[in-house]
Amino acid sequence: MKTASSVLIAALAAGASASPIEVAKRDFQCGGPLIVAARGSGEQPGEGVQSQVVGMVKGAVPNWSGSDFGLDYPAVINDGSNYGPSVVAGIQNLNGVVTGFVDQCGEGSKVVLLGYSQGGQVVSSLLGGGSGQPALAAKYTPHSKFHFMLRSNFGLLTKYTVAAAVVFGDPTFIAGQSYDAGSATTNGIIAGQGGTPETLAPYTQVFRSFCTVDDSVCASGSNGQAHADEIKTWAQEATDFIVPRVS
Repeated sequence: MKTASSVLIAALAAGASASPIEVAKRDFQCGGPLIVAARGSGEQPGEGVQSQVVGMVKGAVPNWSGSDFGLDYPAVINDGSNYGPSVVAGIQNLNGVVTGFVDQCGEGSKVVLLGYSQGGQVVSSLLGGGSGQPALAAKYTPHSKFHFMLRSNFGLLTKYTVAAAVVFGDPTFIAGQSYDAGSATTNGIIAGQGGTPETLAPYTQVFRSFCTVDDSVCASGSNGQAHADEIKTWAQEATDFIVPRVS
């Protein structure tokens, strides 16, 4: 019998060979941070439930002058075939958004990445490699205590600043890492597919992965409601982590 994790792994393998997608060009608002939220599986296009965190961050940063939007990607519900290509599309689109923002607004620009569930896998894969995509070469030069310039030797990700990256309910969650947050002590249903502790460790000062104990996705538990409530449960802690990094 196929398990949820085996189906997801097979879907990811299919997605790894997906052709690169064309990212629509966007005019960005410069002069302030950019928040990009990758929504969870099956959510309507936009920021989804993460809009709660976006609003809290904007309300807590004095004289907020940045911009925010939801990542454009399929975010399909896993059916055993489309999930992998959906994740890869998200990674490639997120890369295009971030690099496009920096190309337009300058290398000192601050970017905040948010991801819920499948969107969390998109973000962690972009940072640490995974889901069939190249890992980052973690060269970083601080703009300040919290802001790092990251460059990739693989060409997927080039010269941008990540001020903060926060994911919730990531199915690739690995318990016991320095960047983990929340209450979970067990691995996600496809742990490690979105990056390894070695590739994500360089981001410890800017990255947090929130997961609630017994979450059916990020902790391989039995509580689907815990997964649905990840944002509501950890919104304040996530906001407290992000705000000093963009203020």
